[in-house]
Amino acid sequence: MQKQPGTARILVCRSHTIGGALIRHFDNGPTRNWSHGGILLRNDHVIEATTLHGVRAIHVEPWRQRYSRIEILKFVLPDKAGADRWLAEQVGKGYDYLAVFGRLFRADWHAEDRWHCWELIEAYLRAGGLQRWRDGPQRITPNMGYSNLFGVQ
Repeated sequence: MQKQPGTARILVCRSHTIGGALIRHFDNGPTRNWSHGGILLRNDHVIEATTLHGVRAIHVEPWRQRYSRIEILKFVLPDKAGADRWLAEQVGKGYDYLAVFGRLFRADWHAEDRWHCWELIEAYLRAGGLQRWRDGPQRITPNMGYSNLFGVQ
């Protein structure tokens, strides 16, 4: 298939739940403002990875109600269509608990069939031809991803 460039819309958000506070506390990014992220699609659905649901699609309105602060980042992808095809294949995969616990022990426990929110986002951008990190999407957090705005439009 031919590559089709396009703009990806990445949502970063902050919740005031205990889980959100723990994510911000243990996140070693330069800021600690964000606790979650998702990919906003043209059909007003967000693809996200959550502890209870794994990788799923949810309409943006109920998604938005869970957060006190949301920002949209736009990235130009050389192959947006390829990234979208890759993303569709991820829906239904599990949550990457081992990667989250691996952060505590500084281990790389990334698995290709399980994702946490920002691993999914970075792998999506990579599938679209935007390589923002030398070593790939593993060991990434919402605040680290937000602080590296390479490729943002």
